[in-house]
Amino acid sequence: NDGNALVFPGAVEICDGLDNDCGGVVDELDADTDGFAACMADCNDADPGAHAVPVEATDLFFTDEVTLTWVSTAGAAGPATVHDIAIGLVSELPVGSGISESCVTAPAGTNTATHLPVPLPGDSYWYLVRGRNSCASGTYGDAGYGIPRVTEICP
Repeated sequence: NDGNALVFPGAVEICDGLDNDCGGVVDELDADTDGFAACMADCNDADPGAHAVPVEATDLFFTDEVTLTWVSTAGAAGPATVHDIAIGLVSELPVGSGISESCVTAPAGTNTATHLPVPLPGDSYWYLVRGRNSCASGTYGDAGYGIPRVTEICP
């Protein structure tokens, strides 16, 4: 390839999507054809719906009295990313210690969930959202000072 100094017979293959050594094959394959090769940090090159561990879900808010929404982590992690919503009563804080904690999973492609139960007077619910795909589960963020929030309620 006269137009690229990195492509010639005997060149070292690098992760650039080109057949650098003119061997007839691009050596850094993208087995799942999701546009992310294993050498480009595709964490699961057998799953076209996942290419990175989900980042922290942000901007949680209610659009009405029962509909929780957030910024989806699928854009950075892959379209098969689902979101786990951990829910608990504020009176049972800290996270991970309440008997009322529950988990709802929002399907891939969504960034909303509906929560209908009304807490007892004087109490309220807390909500944490994380992304999850075949690479791994993301985090629920941290509780301050870099200490991650942890609950075992969601698988």
